[in-house]
Amino acid sequence: MDWALLIRRKEDKIILDVRGYDPIEFFARKNKFDLSNLNNVELIDFRKREDDFGRELQKADKLITVSNSLAKYIADRFGERRIIDVIPCVGTSLGGNRHVPAWKGNSINIVYVGGAQSYQYITDLVLPFAKALTEVNRNVNIHILSQDIESVKAQASNLQLNFDRTTFLKLPSDEIQGYLNDMDLGLILRSPSFMNNFSQPVKLGEYLAAGLGIVFERGTGDLREMLIEENIGFEVRLTGQEYGEFINQAKEVVEFYKGNAGAIRKRCLEYYRSRYCWTKFAPIEHSLYQQLFEP
Repeated sequence: MDWALLIRRKEDKIILDVRGYDPIEFFARKNKFDLSNLNNVELIDFRKREDDFGRELQKADKLITVSNSLAKYIADRFGERRIIDVIPCVGTSLGGNRHVPAWKGNSINIVYVGGAQSYQYITDLVLPFAKALTEVNRNVNIHILSQDIESVKAQASNLQLNFDRTTFLKLPSDEIQGYLNDMDLGLILRSPSFMNNFSQPVKLGEYLAAGLGIVFERGTGDLREMLIEENIGFEVRLTGQEYGEFINQAKEVVEFYKGNAGAIRKRCLEYYRSRYCWTKFAPIEHSLYQQLFEP
């Protein structure tokens, strides 16, 4: 199985740790993220993959997954009545103290971390919204950190993104967290879909560890319930909208930040420390494995 970790000890105990829903992740390779995108043949294949997944579930002695939405789907779809523990993709380190870069001043620095893969919606959502943000407020600077930086930069050029207010960087992974410490908001913009409903982006933990408020598109995993409730995120609805609506929502994001700038970093770091860092979940996962594999 892809996107899952099967751990066995003497073939007598199995933990199924599901990091993504394989039956739909398979079709993401074809840029298909929703059941409505599948043709009849692909739907049959999807159901077969679900059946295979269900059989793996029955073999497992313990179930772990990445989000509450995926745990709920598994329980409903397969009639699973065992407890499914949710352990998200959490950060492993807390952002350090901020320094004041030369460009900081009164600027609002908004960052995107990620690749140029189609499921990241870089062309449809991220770059157009970044452009809108720079157009609604002259203090907004965009920072794009990607291992596919040349591809992203080419797409940004095609969309006429303001390069004077945009920084493009390809950083080693061990330097990203330090860079994030000097940002203000982080972007997670993915269109609602069957696959994204189960997702829990790794960058969420990175953003929270740096104290960044999250700007997110509706329909991405459990983000709405988590971020709105804690007042550390702002939900946008960009999918299917004309550019004029991108402009309107960009204005709202800037106002959200201005109204929360003094407190949002503190709230994010408190949330991260208390509910989202690896030091919280490592003992839980260790206990699960210990209980299962004890002599």
